[in-house]
Amino acid sequence: MQLRESGRSAVIPPARLPANAVAAVDISCGGLVVATGEDLVGMRPCVAAATGKAGEQARRAGFGDHRVWCAPEVDDLARAAETGVVDEPWALVDAPRVQVGGVALPFSEVGGATLHRARRWLGQRIDTGSMELRLIVPTNWGNVRIDKAERAAAAVGLAPTTFRAALFQADALSSSSVRWAYTVELSAKGAVVSLVHRERRTLSLVDTAFVLRVDPDHCPYDDALRDSAGEPGDFGLRVLTALRSIRERHRSARHGSSEILVRGSGAGPLVDLFDIASMPSFPVPSGAVAEAACSLPAARND
Repeated sequence: MQLRESGRSAVIPPARLPANAVAAVDISCGGLVVATGEDLVGMRPCVAAATGKAGEQARRAGFGDHRVWCAPEVDDLARAAETGVVDEPWALVDAPRVQVGGVALPFSEVGGATLHRARRWLGQRIDTGSMELRLIVPTNWGNVRIDKAERAAAAVGLAPTTFRAALFQADALSSSSVRWAYTVELSAKGAVVSLVHRERRTLSLVDTAFVLRVDPDHCPYDDALRDSAGEPGDFGLRVLTALRSIRERHRSARHGSSEILVRGSGAGPLVDLFDIASMPSFPVPSGAVAEAACSLPAARND
């Protein structure tokens, strides 16, 4: 497995997988992880408008007919803090139009640009016309957001089956076999806390809650998992409260084996907080959910 994108460097072409192979694209923690049964890559989903300096680079990279693009060259623009780059476009899924470099674009076009990047990578390894593609989205997304994601995929010629991340995160670690799995997906906006039930080889989503990084009712600077003294920060404590609330709502979850699986930026400090609270928890590697999606039978998505 690899967790890098070949980008612009010369590499040996990867072996192509057979028709009808399974692939996965994971956008659930704000990033862009793409996987097949044989390979894995973590990408930045940042996009830029094909205008100005970015437009010149877009034309050189073969994106001259695109209004917005997502590619390794855009990563360079983001690292250089160039204006007009949107770092986490999927956080804007609720907006009908998104401002990218001063241009208001439909979200399907902006989100589609990130999936176009994923499709280009997959196209080097698999027949994208015959593959079974699984799109993994934040667990708290409802039907409206999922529909927008699927429209964005359709705009770039993809027809995925969409799954909420917790269903695969609950089985992302090879050691996972507990009856109840609490999953935490961390992103720039906050944390999605979910409860998944395992019965034999069936995974079912039971409950979910969302915790904003910044609590609108309190100080706007409370999004840290640890404070300046190294103690648990307000955001981490609110995630812990949300998890306990879910457990209280489902009495059956208090019986039988359980574990907490945390994924995303800041997973380590949150695992430490759960350990302090005597709650068994484990960090999940960023690519593990996409890998699980490629290897597991389709989970129940209800």
